[in-house]
Amino acid sequence: MIQHHSQSDLTDANVIRGPLDPALFPGLPAGVESHSGFRDEHAKTSDQILTEVKRLLAEKGSTQITNVGHLSY
Repeated sequence: MIQHHSQSDLTDANVIRGPLDPALFPGLPAGVESHSGFRDEHAKTSDQILTEVKRLLAEKGSTQITNVGHLSY
């Protein structure tokens, strides 16, 4: 039986941990790590996401955002 995996599944399966790029995460404390699948995908889209977040903040007159996520140890 052949199983089909989505790109998201393959990204999530890439669980080697490593440091985050300080240029993409300024002010991040030393020692914080992420799985490489997230890290690599984030690096591909971070410029687009930041541009859109800044645009929406300006459009809505907002100065803060709320981020909801998870931590794993």
